Amino acid sequence: MADWPCVKLNPERARRFAQATGTRAKANRIDALLLARMAATLQPPIRPARSAQQAQMAELINARDGLVRDRTALKNREKNLTIAFLKRQCRQRLEQIDRHIEALDAEIANLIATDAALARRHRILTRIAGVGTLTANQLIATMPELGSLDNKQAASLAGLAPVARQSGQWKGKSFIRGGRAKRPPCALHAGPCCRPVQP
Repeated sequence: MADWPCVKLNPERARRFAQATGTRAKANRIDALLLARMAATLQPPIRPARSAQQAQMAELINARDGLVRDRTALKNREKNLTIAFLKRQCRQRLEQIDRHIEALDAEIANLIATDAALARRHRILTRIAGVGTLTANQLIATMPELGSLDNKQAASLAGLAPVARQSGQWKGKSFIRGGRAKRPPCALHAGPCCRPVQP
C-alpha cells in the first residue's frame, strides 16, 4: 500500500460529490465507496508527496511566522507602555525574538543549501522579479506543488483565481474564493513563479 498513488483533495469537494449523487447518509463504508467513485469519475491529477525536507521547511517557516506575529503584537503593545521597567522588558523580548528569527533564517538557508531539489526551486523562484528570499521560502514551504501546476491551477491553489458567475445572459462579478488555508504572503498572480519548472 505504501507505493499506491495518493491524491489530496478538499473534503468539501468530496461532500459535494456525494450530494450530487443524491447520497445523504454518511458512514465509513459509504464514504469509501463514494471516494472511489469520485476518483474514477474525476480522475484528479496525482502529484508527488511532500518530501521530508519540504516538511521540515514547512515546520521552520511556521515557527518563523509565529515569531513574526509575536514581534508585531509586542511592538503594538510597546506603544502603550508607560512604565520604564515594562518598556525595558519589552525591548529585551523583541531583541530575543529578532535573534530567534535570525537563527531560523540561518537554519532554513542551511536546509535549502544541503538539498539539491530545494536549492533548485529556490534559485528559480528568486530569479523572478519581485520574489525575494523570504517569499521564495514561503512558496517552497506552503506550495510544494509549484512546478507541477499550470498558471490557473497555481492561482486557484493560492486562492487568487477569479471565479466566474454567469448564467445565460446574466453576468455577475467574478470573485476570489477558496485556496489553501495557509498561503504565502506574496502577490502570487499566476505569473512566471506559477509556471511549470523546466528541467
